[in-house]
Amino acid sequence: MKYEIKAIIFDLDGVLVETKDLHFEALNKAISKFDDNFIINYQDHLSIFDGMSTKEKLKILCEKGLRNEFVEKISLLKQEITNDLLNKYLTKNNELISLFEGLKDNGYLIAVATNSIKKSLFQILDKLELLKYIDFSISNEDVVMPKPHSEIYQKTFMHFGLNAKDCLIVEDSKIGREAAYK
Repeated sequence: MKYEIKAIIFDLDGVLVETKDLHFEALNKAISKFDDNFIINYQDHLSIFDGMSTKEKLKILCEKGLRNEFVEKISLLKQEITNDLLNKYLTKNNELISLFEGLKDNGYLIAVATNSIKKSLFQILDKLELLKYIDFSISNEDVVMPKPHSEIYQKTFMHFGLNAKDCLIVEDSKIGREAAYK
């Protein structure tokens, strides 16, 4: 049976832009303002937390003893630090622009589905100058269950009126691939 791909759905962090280290740095800076005992080492960042939303990461840290009263403050500070780092380091990406132009010229729909928050999603796409190529985008704020749950992809399929077999998903993390397989 032959399938015809009609839409390509990209993850954001790690696929369209390499932000793994940026998120690592931002979260640890925020955590350090409240409790140094919960700073995440780089190995755990890659093996345990890769692809998770900040909310999910902090939930795990709370299970290990981080005080719940710090969660919202850490999350807000982490986002502030992330925004500063994105503004400092991200610029137009001509290779991605060329790729997206080619996909659009060949009739593909393009979506971005990310465990990042909406503000970061649009900030990154704007800095990379990709917004005009995106037909649909969805963040972890648009779903009840973030990746590794498949809700983010199901909503994308429904938006386009397509079935999973009509879409190609591009993911880099274990959690993202798990959501895509589901």
